Amino acid sequence: MPDRIRLMALIANGAVAAVFSLMALIVLISGHVAMAVMLLIVAATATFSLYVIHKAARVISELGSNIAQLEQRLVGLEQANPALPGAKNVPPRRQGRHISSGSKFEEEIGYSRAVAVGDDIWVSGTTGYDYSTMTIQPDVVAQCDQTFRNIAAALEQAGASLDDVVRVLFIVPDPKDWQPCWPVIKKYLGKARPASTLIHTALMSPEMKIEIEVTARRGSAA
Repeated sequence: MPDRIRLMALIANGAVAAVFSLMALIVLISGHVAMAVMLLIVAATATFSLYVIHKAARVISELGSNIAQLEQRLVGLEQANPALPGAKNVPPRRQGRHISSGSKFEEEIGYSRAVAVGDDIWVSGTTGYDYSTMTIQPDVVAQCDQTFRNIAAALEQAGASLDDVVRVLFIVPDPKDWQPCWPVIKKYLGKARPASTLIHTALMSPEMKIEIEVTARRGSAA
């Protein structure tokens, strides 16, 4: 029973009991004994209703608390003993695998080149740095090619390839640099043909001319 409804019922019954008790006293003083007895009976009934409402609310509250505790215990029992009859299949929590490319940015900033959970792989935004030497070519086409090789290396560590890519985001600061990259993109993603988005905005440093972020699902290659 909601607290507000219970409070209103208690107030109403209390008021009824008080009014009828007062009326019984007035009638009794006036000498009408029979009428006073009837009014006292009504007052007593209202008072008893107060008691019943209070006890019922307490029982319902305790019952709800006991049911919640029982449900928690049953869930814990099912998780600990999945073979029990009627137990729900509670899948174990999947642990993410963090993949690094050796880039100094990952260590200094605090992120992974990719994270794999089950068959899903999320590759961070990747640029055209050669992470073995931490150098980058000035040409956008060369950067695009190196970027895909960096992504492919991360996917390979996760047991996947560029053919498993399902989503790609391109970030190209200069719109004029976009079309020269098309042949490189088709070379690496022509088979996967993932969903794609292009954004023109600045990157972390001027020498970065393209950044690519992909999402892959292992085994999705045609």
